Amino acid sequence: MRFKMQLIHSIAIVSLILSSACSIQVGEKETSQSAGQGMSNLCLNGLSDLIGRYFDGKASDPELQASWNCAIDALTKFQTQTRGAQLGQWKPTELREFLHRFFISDFKISDRLLDEAMVLKNSVIGGGTSELRASDLNQLVKILKVLRDETIRLRPFMPIPLKDISKRSDQQIQDLENALLQSANHLGDALNTKWNAYPFSNLKAFVEEISKIYKESNLEVLTSRMDLLIAMKRLLVSPIKVVRADGSLTEGLQGDELVRLFATLSRSLGLYLRYARLTDSMGAESVWMGVNLQRSMQLVRDAVAILLDSLQEYPFEVIPFSEIHALLKGIKDNEMGPFRRKTLERLVEPFVQRFMGGPDFGLGGRRATGLSASGLRRTKSVLENWYDVQTTLEKGYLEVLGKSLPTKVFLGTPVAPMELLHYFNQIDPLSAKGEAAAKISENLANDKAFPTFFMSDLSEITFFPYKSERRKTFYQMSMWNMFRTITTFLISGWADEQKRSDSAEKVTQAEFNNLVNDAVDTLIDLKLLDPAISPMSLASKRFREANLFTPAANGDGYFDFNEGMQYMALLVSGVNLASRIYGDLNQKCGLKEVDVYGRNWLDEKCVRATLFDPVQFEFYTQNMGLGPSYYLQLTGERSQIFRRALEASGRQDDGTGGKMNSYVGEGTATTLQYVEVMFSSFDRNRDGYIDDSDDEGGEAFKVFEGTLKGFAPTLSPKQVRSLFTYLLKNGRVPRTDECGKTTLGGKLNFVQWHIFSKQSFRADRVRVLEVFEEIARQVNKSSNSTSFHCGD
Repeated sequence: MRFKMQLIHSIAIVSLILSSACSIQVGEKETSQSAGQGMSNLCLNGLSDLIGRYFDGKASDPELQASWNCAIDALTKFQTQTRGAQLGQWKPTELREFLHRFFISDFKISDRLLDEAMVLKNSVIGGGTSELRASDLNQLVKILKVLRDETIRLRPFMPIPLKDISKRSDQQIQDLENALLQSANHLGDALNTKWNAYPFSNLKAFVEEISKIYKESNLEVLTSRMDLLIAMKRLLVSPIKVVRADGSLTEGLQGDELVRLFATLSRSLGLYLRYARLTDSMGAESVWMGVNLQRSMQLVRDAVAILLDSLQEYPFEVIPFSEIHALLKGIKDNEMGPFRRKTLERLVEPFVQRFMGGPDFGLGGRRATGLSASGLRRTKSVLENWYDVQTTLEKGYLEVLGKSLPTKVFLGTPVAPMELLHYFNQIDPLSAKGEAAAKISENLANDKAFPTFFMSDLSEITFFPYKSERRKTFYQMSMWNMFRTITTFLISGWADEQKRSDSAEKVTQAEFNNLVNDAVDTLIDLKLLDPAISPMSLASKRFREANLFTPAANGDGYFDFNEGMQYMALLVSGVNLASRIYGDLNQKCGLKEVDVYGRNWLDEKCVRATLFDPVQFEFYTQNMGLGPSYYLQLTGERSQIFRRALEASGRQDDGTGGKMNSYVGEGTATTLQYVEVMFSSFDRNRDGYIDDSDDEGGEAFKVFEGTLKGFAPTLSPKQVRSLFTYLLKNGRVPRTDECGKTTLGGKLNFVQWHIFSKQSFRADRVRVLEVFEEIARQVNKSSNSTSFHCGD
């Protein structure tokens, strides 16, 4: 924010100084004795104070008019009332002397400032750097008059609302953007677009001299951030190098580029202000509908339009990665938010090639050498798809509000307006982007693919005890639309087979590993991942969870579209539930030490006492359907097993030192959610057990078969089925030694179970938690942790 304000302030000061720059920058002795008689009013003194008050919104039109007219008058009188060494031509030192004598006394124009001002004059107007011509002065007067009119016209918009954006209406922000664009066009008309190139090195020297005069102007931002300004100019305006008179290459501005720079900066400022306005209003207005929905999509359209205009200046409409890296190098470490520089630098290529490139395996995607127009257009297309579906949902929601809503009481609470029941079955598949809307409509009838998760506007999943009570809500549908869009980006970008990428169908474990590897530094910087955890371990865990513990899970070894959407829902819900759990635990059990996630460590004994307190546990699990009432009824050994298994399944640290890290909140939340998903999916008769029937245990085995085969690759298909039933009967694999090898007793138990028993079981929630605990134990062992050697 501070850099943006300084940049805007500094650019304006330079443009204003230009008026006095060539009205400041020349003059020695006038050769006419009568020259200057009666003119001395020093009306250019105090210019820095006036500029500061202008940007604070405290300058008046009369004083602005007077200051600009003073500069115009200085040039006019110098031309008409002095005579140079040659007719119609003056030396720079002559104008300097003239100005010091009659118009300026509060600072001294140095030789270096004078020289640099003449270089700038040469670029803007033409002519040489060692003399001023009458035509030069006439052109300067014309430019000063434009600057006078434009600064006065823009005065009502000051101060530019980089703060307190909520006090400005959308129309006021749009009026400011339009006014800035109009001023940029007017200034462009006044400038000679065929001017000589102006190197940034000369701009830096010029600003350094100005800064010595106007010490409170913050102009140093232009000199200290020249690399960033150059990178911004190249990215947003043009990559063209400037050829100097001596034949060397340097960076600078061509005449036509200056006009485009002013216009682009005006558009970018307007974009930033509208973004700030959107984020400022999100607390009071939903981002899913109404004006904020329209604002968000318009921001995307305008940002893409700015970048597409810039891309037209690059060969093949591609901004090379080197230009983006140059921009990052110009940003200071403390301006990168939570991210390290290496994180952003590493993220550039995969973000452009895969996230934006999607199913494009050519130069617009996987083989891209930079930001391409095709990648931008595809990104915009996917987001337009999101927007079209969202507006369709909003239309349906508003139609429902006009009808008589049910008066039925649900779980003790009257049905809220956000609860739309199944009215969304009427989504029009022929709407603008009908394919996505049709997919949502199709999924509505399929609770396996599209279960009800988010009720009303809750940020945590609500698990329903009975299918008949499930309802669709506008908020849930909106969340689903967002998850659908993100899943499309991820699967399309990281699937390495064209068919699966085109359809955003699914990714393999290896492809999912690539995705996690590309994102791992980002997750670490956001304090969402322990740096000590290997990316491949994280990828395997996340892949397995989506493949096993989502309602759409099928255990087929792919991370598919429905699993992806549902897994995101579980992650979002888990983060919110974890935040609620950890926030409460931290108040009661927080230690002063900070863990790897940037949050306080927790006292271990206190956590156990608080987490499993009946009142607290019911509060934490209030949205878990039948789960809380089940857990709260546990006593004796069953209660102890539940507590141990939940902690072991959800804990990440090594349990030493009598403390737990903050991951305990996430671990508890996700584990409990996965248990409820299991019972929601496989407890078909809702008796609180998953039993050995084909309808329950048989369906569950179809999901877990592939994973169990991976844990025990030497087992036959029948043995894998026996291992599954053994787990649900006993809560663990047959006994193993400390190396993970099955002991003799374990082998005998498994053989007896496999060959001689009926393999009957009834697994309640505690048993399923024990299975999770065992899976966590096996995963944490070496890759050869489970090795069964038994006969068929």
